[in-house]
Amino acid sequence: MEHVVTSHLMKYIEGNNLLFPQQHGFRSKLSCETQLVELVADISKHLDDGKEVDACLLDFSKAFDKVCHAKLLHKMKMIGVSDQLVDWTGDFLRNRTQTVTLQGTPSEPCHVSSGVPQGSVIGPALFLLYINDLPSRVKSSVRR
Repeated sequence: MEHVVTSHLMKYIEGNNLLFPQQHGFRSKLSCETQLVELVADISKHLDDGKEVDACLLDFSKAFDKVCHAKLLHKMKMIGVSDQLVDWTGDFLRNRTQTVTLQGTPSEPCHVSSGVPQGSVIGPALFLLYINDLPSRVKSSVRR
């Protein structure tokens, strides 16, 4: 089911050009390597033009775990994702628990109130939607 939903969601996102072009992660025919090639080209052009280049690199520690479900669902609605898919996503994310196993002994289940499931098929697509508005909030050339 996740494969079907993810395929439908990505076709909608890509077909409507909803992702910022600087977004290379988790996209077809784009990768860390294509991102790096564009970054080096941009830096080289600026330096060749005698311009200053500043870089700020951010590592969003445990970024998948920090996704606020309510904000994600709101963002999905704002870009026109169908109500049925938004509802399905909400149901997919709600009522999850996790445990930790130490020396073969599992902990009590703990409610998970944020994040997208790592290792899931749809997790990367949901993360892309969640961070997609970052470049519109930052007054700079942003690469992700």
